[in-house]
Amino acid sequence: MATVRRGLSGFLVRLGDEPDLFGEYTKNRDSIMEREGVTPADRAAILDGDLREIRARLKSEYSKPEEPPTIMEPEEPKPKPESEPEAE
Repeated sequence: MATVRRGLSGFLVRLGDEPDLFGEYTKNRDSIMEREGVTPADRAAILDGDLREIRARLKSEYSKPEEPPTIMEPEEPKPKPESEPEAE
């Protein structure tokens, strides 16, 4: 199963992977970015050609706080109940 990227990185990957989208983009960049859900700040960075800002925005997509682990930590072993002495 392929990973679906969202945000600015997802849009840029799609531009490289989808020739039809890239063709539309070359004709009307701003409206295509708006249609595809690129945020106004990301659109501004792209339209200004500000590579430092684009890199910073991409980096911020991947430096969000870590999600909680998906695998639970093992529990400490519980002491076995003491058995009662056998009746003789």
